[in-house]
Amino acid sequence: MTFVQLLFIIFAIPVVRCDHELPRFDGWYNNLERPQWGTVGMDLTSRIPRRDILHSDVHTFRVDPLPMNETRRLISKDRNVLLAYFSQFVEYEISDVSAMACPPELVFWQPCPSCPRVVYTRRLYDTHRSGFLRRHVNVATSFIDGSLIYGTSSTAASLQRSFVSGQMRLNDEGLPLRDRLLVESWYPSCRTGRINEAKDTYSIPSSQVLENPGLVALTTVFLRYHNVKASQLVLDNPRASDEWLFQETRRWVTAVLQNIIAYEWLPTLARAELPPYQHYDPTVDPAVSAEAIIGALQYYRTLVRSVLLSRDPTSKGCDDWESHSDWSRLCNSFHDNSFLQTSADLERLLFGMMTLAAGAEDATLVEDVSASWFGPLVQPRRHFVFWNHLRQLDFGLMSYAEIDDAYKNVSVGAAGHGHLHQRDVRDMGNMGNMGNMSAMSDFFSTALQVNMEERIPPLFTAILMDQFRRIRDGDRFWFERTMSAEDVRKVHRVRLMDVIVNATNLNASILPTTSFGLDSRCAAIGHVDAESCRELDVWDFFSGSEVIFVVSWLVLLLIPIVTIVVAFLCAARRKRMPGVFGRLYKEATIVREADKVKRDFIAQADQGVFLSETTEIKMDPTSHQLKLGGKQLTIDFSERTEWDIVMGMDHAGFLIRNPANYDPVIDCGYDRQRYETILGDMILGGARLVPNSDVVVDGIVFHLSHGTWKNILRTRKSPQDRKKEVETFFRTAFRRIYTDVPLDGGVDDGPDVGQCGIYDSTCTISRRELAKALALEMNSSFVKHLFEVIDADKDGRISLTELVSALVLLSKGTTEEKLKLMFRAFDEDGDQELSYKELVAMLRSLFELTDNGHYLESSDFQALVEEIMGGSESISFSSFLTFFGDMSRPRRRISVDWKGFRDVQARERRHAARQSRRANPISHVMHRIQPKSFGEVILCYAQNYRRQLVITFLYLMTCLALFIHKFITYAFFREELGLRRIVGYGGAFSRGGAAVISFSFSLQLLSMCRNLFTVLRNTPLHLFIPFDDNVTFHKLISYVGLLFTVIHVVGYAFNLYQLTTQPPEYLCSFPALKFEAGKMPDFTYWLFGVPGITGVLLILVISIIYVFASTPARRVHYRAFWMTHKLYVPLYVLVLLHGSLNILQEPFFWLFFVGPCIVFVLDKWMSLRRRKVEVEIVEAEPLPSQVIRLSFKRPQSFTYKSGQWMRLACPHLGSYDFHPFTISSAPFESLVSVHIRAVGPWTRAVRLLFSGSSLMVPEMIVDGPFGAGQQLWYEFEVSICVGGGIGVTPYASILKDFVHKINADPESVKCKKLIFIWVTQNQKHFEWLIDIMREVEQQDLQERISINVFITQFYQDFDIRTAMLYVCDRYFHKINNKSVFTGLRGVTNFGRPNFEAIFRDVAREYEPLRCFGVFSCGPPVLTRSVEQACIEASQNSKTSFIHHCENF
Repeated sequence: MTFVQLLFIIFAIPVVRCDHELPRFDGWYNNLERPQWGTVGMDLTSRIPRRDILHSDVHTFRVDPLPMNETRRLISKDRNVLLAYFSQFVEYEISDVSAMACPPELVFWQPCPSCPRVVYTRRLYDTHRSGFLRRHVNVATSFIDGSLIYGTSSTAASLQRSFVSGQMRLNDEGLPLRDRLLVESWYPSCRTGRINEAKDTYSIPSSQVLENPGLVALTTVFLRYHNVKASQLVLDNPRASDEWLFQETRRWVTAVLQNIIAYEWLPTLARAELPPYQHYDPTVDPAVSAEAIIGALQYYRTLVRSVLLSRDPTSKGCDDWESHSDWSRLCNSFHDNSFLQTSADLERLLFGMMTLAAGAEDATLVEDVSASWFGPLVQPRRHFVFWNHLRQLDFGLMSYAEIDDAYKNVSVGAAGHGHLHQRDVRDMGNMGNMGNMSAMSDFFSTALQVNMEERIPPLFTAILMDQFRRIRDGDRFWFERTMSAEDVRKVHRVRLMDVIVNATNLNASILPTTSFGLDSRCAAIGHVDAESCRELDVWDFFSGSEVIFVVSWLVLLLIPIVTIVVAFLCAARRKRMPGVFGRLYKEATIVREADKVKRDFIAQADQGVFLSETTEIKMDPTSHQLKLGGKQLTIDFSERTEWDIVMGMDHAGFLIRNPANYDPVIDCGYDRQRYETILGDMILGGARLVPNSDVVVDGIVFHLSHGTWKNILRTRKSPQDRKKEVETFFRTAFRRIYTDVPLDGGVDDGPDVGQCGIYDSTCTISRRELAKALALEMNSSFVKHLFEVIDADKDGRISLTELVSALVLLSKGTTEEKLKLMFRAFDEDGDQELSYKELVAMLRSLFELTDNGHYLESSDFQALVEEIMGGSESISFSSFLTFFGDMSRPRRRISVDWKGFRDVQARERRHAARQSRRANPISHVMHRIQPKSFGEVILCYAQNYRRQLVITFLYLMTCLALFIHKFITYAFFREELGLRRIVGYGGAFSRGGAAVISFSFSLQLLSMCRNLFTVLRNTPLHLFIPFDDNVTFHKLISYVGLLFTVIHVVGYAFNLYQLTTQPPEYLCSFPALKFEAGKMPDFTYWLFGVPGITGVLLILVISIIYVFASTPARRVHYRAFWMTHKLYVPLYVLVLLHGSLNILQEPFFWLFFVGPCIVFVLDKWMSLRRRKVEVEIVEAEPLPSQVIRLSFKRPQSFTYKSGQWMRLACPHLGSYDFHPFTISSAPFESLVSVHIRAVGPWTRAVRLLFSGSSLMVPEMIVDGPFGAGQQLWYEFEVSICVGGGIGVTPYASILKDFVHKINADPESVKCKKLIFIWVTQNQKHFEWLIDIMREVEQQDLQERISINVFITQFYQDFDIRTAMLYVCDRYFHKINNKSVFTGLRGVTNFGRPNFEAIFRDVAREYEPLRCFGVFSCGPPVLTRSVEQACIEASQNSKTSFIHHCENF
């Protein structure tokens, strides 16, 4: 077929001028009063009430098969096989119930213990009809209108036409073309066991015709007959159009077919004739009855022979037929299209059918129709009787007796038989094959066995007469009504034999005189031996897909992993990048290599093993001190008179038993000479190394022993063991303090304390271990003086007794006693006074702890010392007590913060509390603070974050509702799709996930509208929608989308496996699926289809976006994050394409997508409309802590508020990637400033770029400003701003802006008080901010700003050192009105702030107010603690603390 012809078929609407009305192909309007009667898709009819039986327990039904005579059964004496095959042709002409229900409903039934299991698929029914009873439909027309020849639609007929002279498309041999344009048959060939390919399949309108070669031959005959008649019409009407020729020929062929069926075939088969035609009766329903399909129209199967005979009609001598004939077994010829290849094959087959005797009309079937009948791929061999009985139950027919009663009064015409009942079915108990005659007995087999004569059962005759009378009388296009009398007479003279002779080259002289008789001049053929039926295996639909299935899913699983690897490679590539980035990574590599060497050495030392090649080993013969690794470990042999040394037998190394520390191991590898030098010469003074001997050096005895190297390493005391000993040491001391155990008490410390006794001389610690417990350096002045005070016996080590005595004083002593201890520690000469030098040493040791050593050289420090001295040369303890004596009043109980063992100290304190509660439970109950209920916490949290919770709740509930709705819909409510039956619940999960993905990915666009949020923040909507949390919401949507993407993909993993193991006909629920003719849809079909390819690409795109959006990837390679995030465009395109095939439903992603997409496009348009400004950096000032301040002149259109942010790009670095930074300048300033901290590649490169001495300052591109939650500070009367690290930059702008507005017009500012809390590890890290705060304090004449600084890189506020520093700072503040550490009016605090206490104090101070704004910016740890404090403070008071946070 040419392309032009195909276009004509699809689009052309032929207009034909005829003298008579043309019938439609689908049967519509064959009855004008009821146009739908007899049309395609109409219900089957029945004379008896039908019931839905198959819903019950069908496996309990029992039906015995009809007896089989195999191939040598009785044969007919006067009928040929052509009658059987034409009977089947007639059945398929008026009925087609082969279509199964969609979705497929399978019934598995074992009729008898010895019978094979039957797999039956319920037939198609009208799903639009309500009610419990199913109304099965006939997809063919009930009229005799040539539907097997022309099809049931104009499209099917057009595909059959050649559009030349009204003829049908046939090949050069006069056979139908093999291109499968019309039908799609999934029955396997019984010869090959495989589905026929397209090139081997005839293009015939009905797939039923392809069942066997006999049907194909008869259909081909009528196609040829059509072309013959069309050729005759062309001769008579040479100027007629193709359409007229086709319709007139169709009219004639249909009339001939009606005549043959009604007046030649029916009398022959039923042995009865229809009454003469009277007139068209519109009240007659021509619908095919279920009884006819199940019983009467199946009678021809008793006539079927087990062979197909092809006989040569041109052979000489009809008697010698065996040498000129071929035969084939029928059971091996089902759906075998290789039988007919040429015109001669067609003629041989037709001649063979006309001369082969039919089977006898008895109750037996050949094996080919019974046990070896064809079937689908899931059961290629079926038993027809069993299958037909299930079809009977499916159609709702009950028993033979009930049907027989319904047809008692049916007239059978002139040759009627009167009473139809030859034997009462109730008297059939003795019939062996029937067994128990239940109410659901098989109608077909019962009817055959009731009939005792070799003829059609009378009941079948009655059914046939009734059926075809209704078809004839109910058709207004019946030929005897529409044709002229002359044409009717011509049609009546045409027999099937005449059609065959006209359509083929067969000679009428050798054919039977009647179409279905055996009175041939050539001898009729009786018994024929044929091959046996082939065994066919059940088709393995998954076969051949195993490898690609596993590989495909492995590849999908590897996509995220490969993406992660690519991200690492991208980060590594930046090391080799030229320019600024190259220099940066080169410097970083050098530092990392040096750090690696250092780490390797420390790791070895931490294990207690010192390699002689890399470890510096020194021995001082005078002091007898062995130094390993410089200051790593020092062993003083003079501390003890006896030492144990274990030498390695199989390795050059040795171990020193060190009771006061861990046992060091010196490993010399295999260098024996170095081994002897270190041990023999350096340690033992040149003595010989003899095992099991003693060596005396200056009075010190060394006991030498030996052992295997493995045993030495196994039995040594490692640093970890020593760490446990020290921990046990402090645990014992803490427990004795907190449980009030006397030093000589005999109380058991419990199994977790260890074996460290109070008077055990080996339980001691060195100064290094004391320094580690205090988290200080060993050479710290404070550690040195404190160690000397605690070491009462001056033996250079602290015993448990000495430590407990000091802890008792520090924990339970008075302030005077604690200060006395500090006084004694620095009173080096013991004269009970501190000289100027000693006081300076004390204060210096305290200030060194704050990492504020530069202050020691300032004049302020000298003034502080002089104020404490009071003008004298020394200070007595009484004066010292007077100055520091009130330090405990505002603080908690003063002690020492054992920073290295805080967890041990806290654990022992809790243990002591538990012991105390057990001893006196009533007192603790009376003073116990009532815990906060869970409901109160939830209520308080909801009050503070009601906007965020409402939006989050609505979003999550919407996602959950969408998922549940789709899941329930496709799992339970959409049974007509049958998705659950085909793919299980995986389909429901995948559809639910797809709904959430569609909603979430669409909503994601709204969270990216920065310009829109900047505008909406200034509207009343910000009272209901937290626009400043758009990034958090963006991440939430991303996580939810990723979760349901995984659910969607996993669901499809199960779906695809199920789909690839299903027969193609079971996939009728997916009308959009089109399978290539002749090819089974394996896994590759699903993988390389539009959904499969787009799905794989979506997984790839999503993996790239999510991996490069992770925090580590974003910090290392921000440009990669920015570039990969632009993949959202192909992401949405792929999502649209992914569901475009309408496999299960109409695409619905666009319903969610259109609205957010329009808003997003408008937001992008706003960005493009706002021109990105290229600015010149006028000031670039490098600051401490890797910070640089960049300033540029404010562009004319650049208007911002304090707390907002902007984006910067630096083209000089080779890219236009934009990075967000908070504006640190105030809106009233002429220069716009940002403070950039070098923490990533881009920020480091910027700092290096602008820190150079080049006169050419690179330009930058500015985009913004954009809104942030910090800009809402002015909406609260009291605002609390908390900044940590570089997160203080927005508050630099806010502080300056607030002071400026207060000084300009105080009444115009709603905010009356601004409390700034600065949390930093060390104030010198952000000295630039201190300068700004000093400037702000100077301008804050009304003292509307309160600045509080917390230095966290120090000890808790209960520590005695912290308390003394507080006293110094407060005293200095009293004199100079500024902090000694920061120079600000606010008092400096040490340790982490207690935000809850601060907020409660603020609430009490400003008690009339009920709402405070809290703004935090910094690391997540800080913002989370502020958030928790807001919840706690709001719960414990009647005020609300509204929190706005930003993380970096």
